[in-house]
Amino acid sequence: MRGPLVVSLILLSAFGGTSAAYAGEKEACLAASVEGQQSRAAGKLVEAKEKFLVCAREVCPPIVRQDCSTWNDEVAKVIPTVSIGVKDAQGHDLFDVRVSVDGRVVTEHLDGKSFPIDPGTHVVRADDGAHAPVEERILVKEGEKARPVNLKFAVPKPQGESKPGEPTPESPNADAAPGRSPLPFVVLGVGVAATAVGIGLHFKGKGDFPSNCDESTKVCSPGPGVDVAQTSDAAQSAVNLRNVGTALAVGGSAFIVGGLVWFFLDSPAPKKTARVLPGFGPGYAGLSFSSAF
Repeated sequence: MRGPLVVSLILLSAFGGTSAAYAGEKEACLAASVEGQQSRAAGKLVEAKEKFLVCAREVCPPIVRQDCSTWNDEVAKVIPTVSIGVKDAQGHDLFDVRVSVDGRVVTEHLDGKSFPIDPGTHVVRADDGAHAPVEERILVKEGEKARPVNLKFAVPKPQGESKPGEPTPESPNADAAPGRSPLPFVVLGVGVAATAVGIGLHFKGKGDFPSNCDESTKVCSPGPGVDVAQTSDAAQSAVNLRNVGTALAVGGSAFIVGGLVWFFLDSPAPKKTARVLPGFGPGYAGLSFSSAF
């Protein structure tokens, strides 16, 4: 192999002196012949074959083209090839599989064809997204042709399985504590709203009470241009509005307290529950409690 390499170097040197005549493609031919021999000596047969195909073209000088054609034939005889097949756990052939060799993707669809590979050790990896990826370390010998490499997936990945580096989702647990009920917050919201409206009505009724009327006796004093009957009605309406506001404020406060109690007693433990429900009836408003252990 040293002889052809020396010849290529001599040719490269000779043609280099007349670069004007052998520019462009011819220089590329000479460079490819040298690089091809270097790759062949390093055991990179796939790369060497690619270089020899470049310098064996018609545009190359005849002597270079002849040598590269010979070297290409020699490499083609010894360059190994592999044929990769992938099956599922039941032994069925798979087709849409990403196959990589030493980390470089060589195909994403298996068609049964073999492809060239450098002699030596390699790691073949297959991944179809539905199974856990599989790898196999192989030793390919010089001259092997259509070396079968058969990979087989295990059972499919469970649905929702996390990818490498992602946190594993926790499995459902029958004893896991459920989340808090939103109902206590609803009760709190109703209580706050009722209290705010009640306070507003109370102070409005207090402000609407006529100044010439006595709140304790509900008696209105007559005066110039004052209609006592109309003023008394206005006083009664103001008192009623104030009483309604007071009742709403008290009821809203009860809802607030009930919502807070419900929130703190609503234990997340599955076997212990506590409920607080509002109750209404003629002449009363309140809360009912129930619990179970």
